[in-house]
Amino acid sequence: MKSWHLPHVDATRELGRCIASQLRPGDIVAIDGDLGAGKTTLVRALAECMGADPKEIGSPSFGLVHEYALGQVGRIIHLDAYRLSGPEDLLPLGWSEWMLERDCIVVIEWARRVDPLPSQLPAVRISMWHVAQGRDVEVCWADDQRGAGMPPPASGESP
Repeated sequence: MKSWHLPHVDATRELGRCIASQLRPGDIVAIDGDLGAGKTTLVRALAECMGADPKEIGSPSFGLVHEYALGQVGRIIHLDAYRLSGPEDLLPLGWSEWMLERDCIVVIEWARRVDPLPSQLPAVRISMWHVAQGRDVEVCWADDQRGAGMPPPASGESP
C-alpha cells in the first residue's frame, strides 16, 4: 500500500493519470472516500488519460452507471454505488455482462457499499479522505508488481 497527501485538485488528477498507467482491460478499481474527497475527479483524470472524451465524463450519482469509450481499445464502466445496498444490487445493472466483456475496466465509487464483489477482486483499492490542507489517499494494488510500477504523483507528498 502506498499513501500520499494531495494538497490540491491537480495532484488528485495527477494520481488518476498514474493509476491509469497501470490498468489493464478486465480490471476493477474500487474507490472509497468522504463526500467531496475527489473520487469523481480521480475517475475523470483516469478515464481521460485512457482516451475517454473529457466532455462525457461525469458523476454517475443519479444514473448509477456511465460508460466511456476508449477509442478502439475498450471502455470504462463508471459506477456510483452510493445508493446501492449490497453486491446483489450490481447484478441488475449488468455486472455479469461486464465480467464477461474483457475489454472494459470497471471503476466503482463508494465500493464498500457493494463489498464483497460478486465474482472478482479489485485490481486496486483506493481510499481518500479530507485533511486540513487537501486530502490524503491510500492506494493498494492486488498485484505488488503493478503497485511498484506505478509512478508517484509528482505533486503528491508522503503524509
